[in-house]
Amino acid sequence: MIKLSNSDGRFVALLLEQRRAALLEMTRPSDHLPREQAGELRRLDTVLTEIKAELPQITDPEIVEAVTLVRSL
Repeated sequence: MIKLSNSDGRFVALLLEQRRAALLEMTRPSDHLPREQAGELRRLDTVLTEIKAELPQITDPEIVEAVTLVRSL
């Protein structure tokens, strides 16, 4: 496995989360994901879990709030 720096890990995680959201957005709530998309979603979830487990967690509430604000822009 490749070891990412914290900033690279956060960037890759953000891109994967955007891809995951796009996959989910392509289907209506009542639809089932096609097999290929469901497989990709499982792989994305696995990789995201691994990357996030390696990243240090931000615990300062002010920093968390600032990060959330910047991401919402």
